[in-house]
Amino acid sequence: MNGRLRSRVALYTAVAATLLLAPTMTHALSPIVEFSLRDGPVPNGTADTLILAPDTNFGRVFQSSIFDAETYVEFSLAGASIAPEVRLALGVSATDIDLVYGESKTFQLSTYAGSGTASLDAFGLGSLLQSITLPTNTVYALDLDVTDAWNDAVTAGDSHLGIRLHDPVWTGTIIGTGTVIYGSSELTVVPEPGTALLVGLGVVALGAHRRRRA
Repeated sequence: MNGRLRSRVALYTAVAATLLLAPTMTHALSPIVEFSLRDGPVPNGTADTLILAPDTNFGRVFQSSIFDAETYVEFSLAGASIAPEVRLALGVSATDIDLVYGESKTFQLSTYAGSGTASLDAFGLGSLLQSITLPTNTVYALDLDVTDAWNDAVTAGDSHLGIRLHDPVWTGTIIGTGTVIYGSSELTVVPEPGTALLVGLGVVALGAHRRRRA
């Protein structure tokens, strides 16, 4: 096999591999910002107002007779396009230090148009994505489909996709009981097959150009 033929075989093999691997070509996104908000007494207990939660309350998701806590994560949509599948990997723990109040904890996920910064304006925002009930005193790694939310945000021209974790109802528990605590999150985006096809065609065009120059 001469050199030119070997080059062509290698080129076409690379293109074929690119197209075959198209369904598995994914990319992962970490959140741009993570923050929690509290609707209740500020740390010195002198007012009932909305504040950015201190580090000691970060990640908490619950309602109580004293204050509510919600947690937010936002992902950048810079350069984003419509995708056939987007998954959210969400790490949370469900705790119940006062076991009298039940054996499970329900929380909700909503999506909203984020700004890329921690903002009080995010409080209470969002379209309900899913309600999740978890047995307490356990750590969970959840895998959730957020394809529609991603594509809606891209279509709307949003700069960030926000995920809001919140408690649907007050269950009568005291502070710290019946609590979901956010741990981590990551989005995995599967691009359209056409993206990989364009890459393959680019390789072909580059190879043809090099052959003409040779």
